[in-house]
Amino acid sequence: MGNRRRSGGTGLFGLIIFIIIMSSIGDIFSFGIDLIFSIIGIAGGVIFPLIFTAFMIKLISDAIKKKKGETTSFQPGNNAQKKLLKKIDKYFENNNQLNIDDETYLVITDKNNIDLNTIDIYMRDEYIGTLKDYYNAYPYAFNSLANELNRYLNRKNKKTETTVAKEEQKEQTTAKEKNNDKNDCGFYIQKFTGLQKDINNEQINSGLTETINYLQQIKKIEDEFTESRSKTGKLYQYYLPMLSDILANYIRLKKNAGNSGDSKQSEDRLLKTIVLINGALKTISSSLVEDYYTEMNVDMRTLESILKKDGLVDEMNKEKNNEQ
Repeated sequence: MGNRRRSGGTGLFGLIIFIIIMSSIGDIFSFGIDLIFSIIGIAGGVIFPLIFTAFMIKLISDAIKKKKGETTSFQPGNNAQKKLLKKIDKYFENNNQLNIDDETYLVITDKNNIDLNTIDIYMRDEYIGTLKDYYNAYPYAFNSLANELNRYLNRKNKKTETTVAKEEQKEQTTAKEKNNDKNDCGFYIQKFTGLQKDINNEQINSGLTETINYLQQIKKIEDEFTESRSKTGKLYQYYLPMLSDILANYIRLKKNAGNSGDSKQSEDRLLKTIVLINGALKTISSSLVEDYYTEMNVDMRTLESILKKDGLVDEMNKEKNNEQ
Protein backbone atom coordinates (compact mmCIF):
# COMPACT_ATOMS: atom_id res chain seq x y z
CA MET A 1 0.00 0.00 0.00
CA GLY A 2 2.74 2.32 1.03
CA ASN A 3 4.61 1.59 -2.08
CA ARG A 4 1.59 2.48 -4.22
CA ARG A 5 1.14 5.74 -2.39
CA ARG A 6 4.76 6.47 -2.84
CA SER A 7 4.47 5.26 -6.28
CA GLY A 8 1.20 7.08 -6.76
CA GLY A 9 2.58 10.28 -5.28
CA THR A 10 5.64 10.08 -7.45
CA GLY A 11 3.46 9.52 -10.44
CA LEU A 12 1.32 12.52 -9.64
CA PHE A 13 4.41 14.68 -9.16
CA GLY A 14 5.86 13.44 -12.39
CA LEU A 15 2.66 14.25 -14.20
CA ILE A 16 2.79 17.79 -12.81
CA ILE A 17 6.42 18.13 -13.89
CA PHE A 18 5.56 16.82 -17.34
CA ILE A 19 2.76 19.36 -17.72
CA ILE A 20 5.05 22.18 -16.62
CA ILE A 21 7.74 21.07 -19.05
CA MET A 22 5.28 20.78 -21.91
CA SER A 23 3.88 24.19 -21.05
CA SER A 24 7.38 25.61 -21.15
CA ILE A 25 8.05 23.88 -24.41
CA GLY A 26 4.78 25.25 -25.76
CA ASP A 27 5.80 28.75 -24.76
CA ILE A 28 9.17 28.25 -26.38
CA PHE A 29 7.50 26.86 -29.51
CA SER A 30 5.05 29.74 -29.55
CA PHE A 31 7.93 32.18 -29.16
CA GLY A 32 9.79 30.51 -31.97
CA ILE A 33 6.82 30.78 -34.27
CA ASP A 34 6.40 34.44 -33.35
CA LEU A 35 10.09 34.99 -34.03
CA ILE A 36 9.86 33.38 -37.44
CA PHE A 37 6.86 35.52 -38.42
CA SER A 38 8.68 38.61 -37.16
CA ILE A 39 11.65 37.79 -39.38
CA ILE A 40 9.32 37.22 -42.33
CA GLY A 41 7.65 40.54 -41.60
CA ILE A 42 11.02 42.29 -41.50
CA ALA A 43 11.97 40.60 -44.80
CA GLY A 44 8.68 41.63 -46.36
CA GLY A 45 9.09 45.22 -45.17
CA VAL A 46 12.77 45.67 -46.04
CA ILE A 47 14.22 42.94 -48.23
CA PHE A 48 11.33 42.51 -50.65
CA PRO A 49 11.10 46.27 -51.47
CA LEU A 50 14.84 46.24 -52.07
CA ILE A 51 14.47 43.34 -54.46
CA PHE A 52 11.55 45.05 -56.21
CA THR A 53 13.53 48.30 -56.49
CA ALA A 54 16.52 46.48 -57.96
CA PHE A 55 14.21 44.80 -60.48
CA MET A 56 12.69 48.12 -61.52
CA ILE A 57 16.12 49.72 -61.83
CA LYS A 58 17.14 46.92 -64.16
CA LEU A 59 14.04 47.44 -66.30
CA ILE A 60 14.67 51.18 -66.53
CA SER A 61 18.33 50.57 -67.35
CA ASP A 62 17.41 48.14 -70.11
CA ALA A 63 14.92 50.65 -71.52
CA ILE A 64 17.54 53.41 -71.51
CA LYS A 65 20.03 51.15 -73.24
CA LYS A 66 17.43 50.23 -75.85
CA LYS A 67 16.55 53.90 -76.35
CA LYS A 68 20.20 54.78 -76.77
CA GLY A 69 20.47 52.11 -79.39
CA GLU A 70 17.65 53.73 -81.37
CA THR A 71 19.00 57.29 -81.25
CA THR A 72 22.23 59.03 -82.16
CA SER A 73 24.41 61.28 -80.06
CA PHE A 74 24.92 64.68 -81.72
CA GLN A 75 27.92 65.99 -79.86
CA PRO A 76 29.55 69.15 -81.26
CA GLY A 77 31.97 68.32 -84.03
CA ASN A 78 31.21 64.60 -84.36
CA ASN A 79 30.17 62.97 -87.66
CA ALA A 80 26.51 62.68 -86.66
CA GLN A 81 26.24 66.43 -86.11
CA LYS A 82 28.10 67.23 -89.33
CA LYS A 83 25.67 65.07 -91.31
CA LEU A 84 22.72 66.76 -89.61
CA LEU A 85 24.09 70.22 -90.43
CA LYS A 86 24.47 69.20 -94.09
CA LYS A 87 20.83 68.12 -94.17
CA ILE A 88 19.77 71.40 -92.57
CA ASP A 89 21.89 73.30 -95.10
CA LYS A 90 20.23 71.42 -97.96
CA TYR A 91 16.78 72.07 -96.53
CA PHE A 92 17.41 75.82 -96.28
CA GLU A 93 18.41 76.00 -99.94
CA ASN A 94 14.70 76.20 -100.79
CA ASN A 95 13.17 77.21 -97.43
CA ASN A 96 13.39 80.19 -95.07
CA GLN A 97 12.55 78.37 -91.82
CA LEU A 98 12.29 74.85 -90.45
CA ASN A 99 9.15 74.25 -88.38
CA ILE A 100 9.61 72.00 -85.35
CA ASP A 101 5.97 72.31 -84.29
CA ASP A 102 3.14 74.82 -84.58
CA GLU A 103 4.91 77.35 -82.33
CA THR A 104 8.62 76.58 -82.64
CA TYR A 105 10.86 76.93 -85.68
CA LEU A 106 14.48 77.35 -86.72
CA VAL A 107 16.04 80.04 -88.93
CA ILE A 108 19.54 80.51 -90.36
CA THR A 109 21.49 83.69 -89.66
CA ASP A 110 24.41 82.88 -91.98
CA LYS A 111 23.75 80.50 -94.88
CA ASN A 112 27.43 80.59 -95.84
CA ASN A 113 28.50 79.24 -92.45
CA ILE A 114 25.92 76.86 -91.01
CA ASP A 115 26.69 75.51 -87.54
CA LEU A 116 25.03 75.42 -84.12
CA ASN A 117 25.83 79.09 -83.55
CA THR A 118 24.14 80.27 -86.76
CA ILE A 119 20.88 78.35 -86.28
CA ASP A 120 18.41 80.28 -84.12
CA ILE A 121 15.39 78.92 -82.27
CA TYR A 122 12.15 80.92 -82.20
CA MET A 123 9.02 80.23 -80.22
CA ARG A 124 5.85 82.20 -80.97
CA ASP A 125 8.00 84.53 -83.09
CA GLU A 126 10.23 85.33 -80.10
CA TYR A 127 13.96 84.61 -80.14
CA ILE A 128 14.95 81.85 -77.70
CA GLY A 129 18.62 81.29 -78.52
CA THR A 130 20.92 79.36 -80.82
CA LEU A 131 21.13 75.58 -81.06
CA LYS A 132 24.53 75.91 -79.40
CA ASP A 133 22.90 77.61 -76.41
CA TYR A 134 20.28 74.89 -76.29
CA TYR A 135 22.96 72.17 -76.36
CA ASN A 136 24.94 73.78 -73.56
CA ALA A 137 21.87 74.16 -71.36
CA TYR A 138 20.06 70.88 -72.14
CA PRO A 139 22.39 68.36 -73.83
CA TYR A 140 20.02 65.40 -73.45
CA ALA A 141 17.03 67.36 -74.71
CA PHE A 142 19.19 68.63 -77.57
CA ASN A 143 19.95 65.06 -78.63
CA SER A 144 16.25 64.24 -78.67
CA LEU A 145 15.53 67.33 -80.77
CA ALA A 146 18.42 66.54 -83.12
CA ASN A 147 17.16 63.00 -83.64
CA GLU A 148 13.69 64.30 -84.48
CA LEU A 149 15.18 66.83 -86.91
CA ASN A 150 17.29 64.11 -88.49
CA ARG A 151 14.30 61.86 -89.11
CA TYR A 152 12.17 64.74 -90.40
CA LEU A 153 14.86 65.98 -92.79
CA ASN A 154 15.47 62.46 -94.11
CA ARG A 155 11.82 62.22 -95.10
CA LYS A 156 11.63 65.81 -96.37
CA ASN A 157 14.82 65.74 -98.42
CA LYS A 158 13.95 62.36 -99.89
CA LYS A 159 10.53 63.65 -100.89
CA THR A 160 12.11 66.79 -102.38
CA GLU A 161 14.64 64.75 -104.35
CA THR A 162 11.87 62.53 -105.68
CA THR A 163 9.76 65.56 -106.65
CA VAL A 164 12.69 67.30 -108.35
CA ALA A 165 13.59 64.13 -110.21
CA LYS A 166 10.01 63.74 -111.44
CA GLU A 167 9.84 67.38 -112.53
CA GLU A 168 13.16 67.11 -114.38
CA GLN A 169 12.01 63.92 -116.06
CA LYS A 170 8.73 65.58 -117.01
CA GLU A 171 10.56 68.58 -118.47
CA GLN A 172 12.89 66.32 -120.43
CA THR A 173 9.96 64.30 -121.73
CA THR A 174 8.07 67.46 -122.71
CA ALA A 175 11.11 68.88 -124.47
CA LYS A 176 11.69 65.58 -126.20
CA GLU A 177 8.07 65.43 -127.33
CA LYS A 178 8.29 68.97 -128.68
CA ASN A 179 11.46 68.13 -130.59
CA ASN A 180 9.89 64.96 -131.90
CA ASP A 181 6.84 66.93 -133.06
CA LYS A 182 9.00 69.30 -135.06
CA ASN A 183 10.81 66.36 -136.63
CA ASP A 184 7.63 65.01 -138.16
CA CYS A 185 5.67 66.05 -141.22
CA GLY A 186 2.47 65.89 -139.22
CA PHE A 187 3.54 68.93 -137.21
CA TYR A 188 4.08 71.07 -140.33
CA ILE A 189 0.96 69.75 -142.06
CA GLN A 190 -1.08 71.16 -139.17
CA LYS A 191 1.05 74.30 -139.06
CA PHE A 192 0.64 75.13 -142.76
CA THR A 193 -3.05 74.19 -142.73
CA GLY A 194 -3.60 76.71 -139.93
CA LEU A 195 -1.61 79.43 -141.71
CA GLN A 196 -3.40 78.77 -145.00
CA LYS A 197 -6.68 79.98 -143.50
CA ASP A 198 -5.24 83.49 -143.15
CA ILE A 199 -3.89 83.69 -146.73
CA ASN A 200 -6.26 85.22 -149.28
CA ASN A 201 -3.92 85.12 -152.27
CA GLU A 202 -5.22 82.25 -154.43
CA GLN A 203 -1.88 81.42 -156.05
CA ILE A 204 -0.04 81.28 -152.74
CA ASN A 205 -2.90 79.34 -151.20
CA SER A 206 -2.87 76.84 -154.06
CA GLY A 207 0.90 76.45 -153.84
CA LEU A 208 0.64 75.83 -150.12
CA THR A 209 -1.98 73.14 -150.76
CA GLU A 210 0.53 71.40 -153.01
CA THR A 211 3.14 71.70 -150.23
CA ILE A 212 0.78 70.00 -147.79
CA ASN A 213 0.11 67.19 -150.29
CA TYR A 214 3.84 66.51 -150.69
CA LEU A 215 4.27 66.48 -146.92
CA GLN A 216 1.48 63.95 -146.60
CA GLN A 217 3.27 61.70 -149.11
CA ILE A 218 6.55 62.04 -147.24
CA LYS A 219 4.84 61.25 -143.95
CA LYS A 220 3.38 58.02 -145.36
CA ILE A 221 6.81 56.97 -146.60
CA GLU A 222 8.49 57.79 -143.29
CA ASP A 223 5.86 55.95 -141.29
CA GLU A 224 6.17 52.84 -143.46
CA PHE A 225 9.92 52.96 -144.14
CA THR A 226 11.37 54.38 -140.93
CA GLU A 227 14.95 54.10 -142.25
CA SER A 228 14.12 56.82 -144.77
CA ARG A 229 14.16 59.42 -141.97
CA SER A 230 17.93 59.52 -142.30
CA LYS A 231 17.41 61.54 -145.50
CA THR A 232 14.97 64.12 -144.12
CA GLY A 233 17.20 65.84 -141.53
CA LYS A 234 17.53 69.15 -143.38
CA LEU A 235 13.83 69.14 -144.13
CA TYR A 236 13.02 69.63 -140.43
CA GLN A 237 16.12 71.62 -139.49
CA TYR A 238 15.99 74.28 -142.21
CA TYR A 239 13.43 74.07 -145.04
CA LEU A 240 10.10 73.68 -143.22
CA PRO A 241 10.90 75.91 -140.18
CA MET A 242 12.07 78.72 -142.49
CA LEU A 243 8.99 78.42 -144.69
CA SER A 244 6.80 78.49 -141.57
CA ASP A 245 8.43 81.73 -140.37
CA ILE A 246 8.15 83.30 -143.83
CA LEU A 247 4.43 82.53 -144.04
CA ALA A 248 3.80 83.83 -140.49
CA ASN A 249 5.61 87.11 -141.27
CA TYR A 250 3.72 87.46 -144.57
CA ILE A 251 0.38 87.11 -142.79
CA ARG A 252 1.38 89.59 -140.07
CA LEU A 253 2.52 92.18 -142.64
CA LYS A 254 -0.58 91.65 -144.77
CA LYS A 255 -2.86 92.26 -141.80
CA ASN A 256 -1.06 95.32 -140.45
CA ALA A 257 0.69 96.96 -143.42
CA GLY A 258 -2.01 96.48 -146.06
CA ASN A 259 -1.41 96.46 -149.80
CA SER A 260 1.59 98.33 -151.18
CA GLY A 261 4.32 98.01 -153.74
CA ASP A 262 6.48 96.10 -151.30
CA SER A 263 3.57 93.82 -150.48
CA LYS A 264 3.11 92.90 -154.13
CA GLN A 265 6.82 92.16 -154.55
CA SER A 266 6.79 90.05 -151.38
CA GLU A 267 3.82 88.03 -152.63
CA ASP A 268 5.56 87.34 -155.95
CA ARG A 269 8.73 86.33 -154.15
CA LEU A 270 6.78 84.13 -151.73
CA LEU A 271 5.03 82.37 -154.60
CA LYS A 272 8.42 81.58 -156.23
CA THR A 273 9.69 80.33 -152.87
CA ILE A 274 6.74 77.97 -152.51
CA VAL A 275 7.30 76.67 -156.04
CA LEU A 276 10.94 75.99 -155.17
CA ILE A 277 10.05 74.25 -151.89
CA ASN A 278 7.49 72.10 -153.67
CA GLY A 279 10.10 71.05 -156.23
CA ALA A 280 12.44 70.15 -153.37
CA LEU A 281 9.72 68.15 -151.59
CA LYS A 282 8.97 66.23 -154.80
CA THR A 283 12.67 65.36 -155.16
CA ILE A 284 12.90 64.33 -151.51
CA SER A 285 9.78 62.19 -151.79
CA SER A 286 11.21 60.34 -154.79
CA SER A 287 14.64 59.88 -153.22
CA LEU A 288 13.18 58.38 -150.02
CA VAL A 289 11.95 55.27 -151.86
CA GLU A 290 14.65 55.20 -154.50
CA ASP A 291 16.82 52.83 -152.48
CA TYR A 292 13.86 50.54 -151.87
CA TYR A 293 13.09 50.38 -155.61
CA THR A 294 16.75 49.71 -156.30
CA GLU A 295 16.85 46.98 -153.71
CA MET A 296 13.67 45.43 -155.10
CA ASN A 297 15.08 45.46 -158.65
CA VAL A 298 18.26 43.80 -157.43
CA ASP A 299 16.21 41.12 -155.71
CA MET A 300 14.18 40.50 -158.89
CA ARG A 301 17.31 40.20 -161.03
CA THR A 302 18.81 37.84 -158.49
CA LEU A 303 15.71 35.67 -158.54
CA GLU A 304 15.72 35.61 -162.36
CA SER A 305 19.36 34.54 -162.34
CA ILE A 306 18.62 31.70 -159.94
CA LEU A 307 15.69 30.55 -162.08
CA LYS A 308 17.88 30.57 -165.21
CA LYS A 309 20.64 28.74 -163.42
CA ASP A 310 18.19 26.04 -162.36
CA GLY A 311 16.91 25.74 -165.98
CA LEU A 312 13.41 26.87 -165.15
CA VAL A 313 13.20 30.01 -167.26
CA ASP A 314 13.02 28.22 -170.66
CA GLU A 315 10.34 25.82 -169.39
CA MET A 316 8.30 28.74 -168.09
CA ASN A 317 8.59 30.52 -171.47
CA LYS A 318 7.49 27.35 -173.35
CA GLU A 319 4.45 26.96 -171.10
CA LYS A 320 3.59 30.60 -171.66
CA ASN A 321 3.88 30.27 -175.45
CA ASN A 322 1.73 27.15 -175.48
CA GLU A 323 -0.99 28.94 -173.53
CA GLN A 324 -0.96 31.74 -176.11
